[in-house]
Amino acid sequence: MSHARGKRRRVVPGCDRLEERTVMSASAAVTTGGFIGGLPSSPSLTVSTIAANGDQNPRDVAKVHGGFLVTDLYTANQPPVLSTSIEKVFLNGSTKTWYTMPKGSWLTGPIGVESNGDVVAEIGSRPRGNVGGQTTISLLVLNPNGRPIVDLKNQKLTPGVSSLAVGQHGGTSQIYLSDSNSGTITRLDVRIQHGVPRIVKATLIASGYPTSFIYPPVPPPSSAPVLYSGFAGSSQFGLAFDPKMDVLYVASMADNAIYAIPQAGSRTAAVDKGTVVVKNDGKLRLPSNLTIAPNGDLLVTNNDGIAANPNLPSPLYEYTPAGAYVNSISLDPNFGAVSGLVVKPVGNQYWLATVNQTASTLDIREVPK
Repeated sequence: MSHARGKRRRVVPGCDRLEERTVMSASAAVTTGGFIGGLPSSPSLTVSTIAANGDQNPRDVAKVHGGFLVTDLYTANQPPVLSTSIEKVFLNGSTKTWYTMPKGSWLTGPIGVESNGDVVAEIGSRPRGNVGGQTTISLLVLNPNGRPIVDLKNQKLTPGVSSLAVGQHGGTSQIYLSDSNSGTITRLDVRIQHGVPRIVKATLIASGYPTSFIYPPVPPPSSAPVLYSGFAGSSQFGLAFDPKMDVLYVASMADNAIYAIPQAGSRTAAVDKGTVVVKNDGKLRLPSNLTIAPNGDLLVTNNDGIAANPNLPSPLYEYTPAGAYVNSISLDPNFGAVSGLVVKPVGNQYWLATVNQTASTLDIREVPK
């Protein structure tokens, strides 16, 4: 049963029928000022992502046929505990709980979608009765209808994994993982064996990212700086994969930088962080998540709950792949409100969906193609 929560909007005629499942090329028409130049200042659709069981505080979003999937991170309990719900937001603004984790397991936040429509979600679990025991991290693969297929396990899946991205190289599905504890990025190659997805290889493709930092590094703050290390409750290394260029982009909070890892789908040796796209440009303030716009530019959110620009709360920045600044917009009047983001083609529009973790909503802005 669907729940119509949040603000409703005019439904785009035939949007389900016209939904496009391919990303436009980098030569697609864009508004002056880049992709952001066409965005309205306020969302045209705001939908609550609070699940029927009270799960809230959304973390990540992925585009799927007919809408979006959002991972909730915490329950409404005091003190809060980790969530078990994945919510689906339909194109008409209605929602439903798409999947609920079984007892003893919970969502850790990151979610992605493979080219065949299968959904990959990072989860944590403990053996039954082992309340204070060691947490096992794995990747739950579900079909497009929310039915579990397999729970993928690998020694590279640790509690430090904070972001994932999904790609494909040849006939092999690939899952990229950033690890905040080790400062590394690993590629998992996944193939179908006996009708079930299996991890066939794990390759370290990048290392050297700092796992702790003091912000701001310069100039020294008027008061003592706060040390943030490791996972720290935020996405340490946001990831976005460009399948056309075979490049994995990394938002490194500790470096205050965006890096590019070339030949991400085929490389066999790790790079030292990758090529600098942009770093300490006076705009980035602890970049946390990113996605690729239809024109090929990078759309980057900042963890400005820690490092705020008073004139631009919850900013979204746009850069070219070469690192040139294009445009920016404030996505919410509150600082630190925005987490995951994704762009989805719908009819004659692009929909930018951003996770508002402060309000527990998915905010959507429409841009004409």
